[in-house]
Amino acid sequence: MVRISMGLKSGIPSEVDYALSQLVRISFDSGDELRAEAYPGLSEALFEKLATIQSLANTCYPEGAGELLEDSKFVKQLEKINEAALVLRNMSLQPDNARYFSRLKSGRQIIVTCMNLPGQSCFIELKHYILDMVEAMAIHFSLAVDDDLFPTLHANLLSDDRGLVLGSLRAICRLVMGRDEANCIGQINKLAIDRIKALIMLEDEDLVSACLDFLYQYTTNEENVEKLIQPPDGIEIVKQLTRLLLHQAVPGDQVVFLTGSLKPIIKTTVIPSLPQEIVNDLLSYAEPDRAAKWLVLTYTYTIYC
Repeated sequence: MVRISMGLKSGIPSEVDYALSQLVRISFDSGDELRAEAYPGLSEALFEKLATIQSLANTCYPEGAGELLEDSKFVKQLEKINEAALVLRNMSLQPDNARYFSRLKSGRQIIVTCMNLPGQSCFIELKHYILDMVEAMAIHFSLAVDDDLFPTLHANLLSDDRGLVLGSLRAICRLVMGRDEANCIGQINKLAIDRIKALIMLEDEDLVSACLDFLYQYTTNEENVEKLIQPPDGIEIVKQLTRLLLHQAVPGDQVVFLTGSLKPIIKTTVIPSLPQEIVNDLLSYAEPDRAAKWLVLTYTYTIYC
């Protein structure tokens, strides 16, 4: 690890190639042991490698350029950048590493730069690695109205790439979970929300699950609920959400034990047997006076006898 770390920081092409290839292997085989804090400067060097993607993209893909036939030098450089991103992605799955990465001075800006790369297919692999990192690091990122990361994730919701849409949905949910006081998620435009409404009708378990998680976070704000159910398709989204109430539900029997308050035991009152002379006296009265006399005498006899 000392050689790998020093080789990566040396900038010597052969040493950098060796370091990256070894780190890719180690991050797969022994990812739990690859702790950023244990190897000072290693993570920073990997992020610096990612930072070179901007100049590479500007050189080979100027603004407005379409798909090009890349030369071998470009392919080699991009391959090494992807390896660095893969190592960081694997490392970020460890909570301690994710926390460490989120505190790096320029780490967040490098992530945003990578996600804002041109739409050429050669950069898709890198963007997927970056999205996985964002999802793992999201709970450690700050979130504000002028956030630089959120608009990038928002733009990906309209992408034609399933992986970018799925990764962005998951990352947004992690970013706003339990702390969207400024309602940043409410700034997502109607076009993206309509896209999400359409996606929940697909037979795609992962996408549907991610969309439902997003809508759950989105509807925690009453203002967003009003926007979601606006006509003409407000009723339709309610129907679809009702249909998906049992999405990924696990069938089975559940034993429920009901406990209720115990009713007080009411002691049965035994009607006393009156002496014969009292009975004879009662019989001398006509109804309803007899019943009234009987109640009074019975009550009095019960108390004193």
